[in-house]
Amino acid sequence: DCYHFVTFMMYWSMLVVFFMLTAAASGEDYFLKIYYEVDKLLFDSNYKMVFDHPNGISMDASDFQTELPFSFMGLSLPFATISFIGSKGSILSNNGFHLEKFGCGFSDQLDTCTLDSLDITLASKPLPYGISSFILSYENVKAKFLFWEIEGKFSYSFEPTIRFWEVQNSTICGFFNFGEMQNGPNIWISHSNLQFTGAQSPIAAHFWDVLKAHSLTRFNDIAVDIVREPLTSILNDRFIKPWCKAYNKDCS
Repeated sequence: DCYHFVTFMMYWSMLVVFFMLTAAASGEDYFLKIYYEVDKLLFDSNYKMVFDHPNGISMDASDFQTELPFSFMGLSLPFATISFIGSKGSILSNNGFHLEKFGCGFSDQLDTCTLDSLDITLASKPLPYGISSFILSYENVKAKFLFWEIEGKFSYSFEPTIRFWEVQNSTICGFFNFGEMQNGPNIWISHSNLQFTGAQSPIAAHFWDVLKAHSLTRFNDIAVDIVREPLTSILNDRFIKPWCKAYNKDCS
């Protein structure tokens, strides 16, 4: 319940402070100091999410229009594609993040003000009273294959893993979009599922089942581009801005 979650968070914060205070000046221990500061910020962000947004955060999602491949008995049929169009989209976030991988870089000797970059990989995690997955929804969806066509509402649940770079110095602090991340954070999707409502007949419902079975993997790739902008905005509000405000305050 909420009381046990708050108690857990208090004890966790005390444990993190203990580790930070007992860290020595060696390179490995300084790395651990930064690691625990990042991890603590994530826990604080999750804590704030629970109490400030108990119903989650909803953001607009871009429309999409694509051609999905169709396969039969494991063979892709290049002449047979499924037209798939969605509009009036939104993404619901009622999740936290936990730290999966971490790296940091320094411009000089190990010092608070010479930390110049972070390499962070986060995975989504359920929060108390929350949901385990992000949900991408569309009010209007149309799918067409040969003589079959269906329209209705569509929802896509997924769990993202996100890798991003952060850069900081005396004049700048924020995302570092360069090289493999020039278009924004890298995103991998797992545990995805499609749901469709609005089929007007058993044939239309069967068509949707076929579409779901044959095209889920391909839609995962499309969804990465759709959700990148809203997920980047969430990370900016819940990690980048708080980190830059707290960690760069004495280094200007």
